[in-house]
Amino acid sequence: EASPSERGLLLGKLRSALARRRGVLLAIVYGSFTRRDFFRDVDVAVYTGGLAEDPLRLEASLCSELSAALGVPVDVRVVDEAPAWFKLKVARSGVVVYEGMPGAYALFLKEAVGEQQDMELKLREAALAVGSKANQARRGPRSSLW
Repeated sequence: EASPSERGLLLGKLRSALARRRGVLLAIVYGSFTRRDFFRDVDVAVYTGGLAEDPLRLEASLCSELSAALGVPVDVRVVDEAPAWFKLKVARSGVVVYEGMPGAYALFLKEAVGEQQDMELKLREAALAVGSKANQARRGPRSSLW
């Protein structure tokens, strides 16, 4: 369990450690750290704007560096290629702790919303296509009157 001042101290350490790291445009803390009095780790979503050459390696190195800097386990997820629903969940429930350039959060949110809208459009189109085929099957073969 951590007091609000202890949490603030951890977030300050996290912000400082991320500021020393090149390529991180945005970091959002989410999960139990933001929702509960008790937490066992700090979940951090990192957005690089697609600049990470090896996202898994970046996750591993950031987990190690940030855990050492904070003195508690840190679980990092590079969310550049994450599903839109996950990005939006992080944006809704998380706390922005680092923005490497002005507007990085807006860029992240715009990208996530755009991806979600694209997916919803594709799902609607697929549902219409399936519905149209089902209606044709129910009507049976068309007969010609000529």
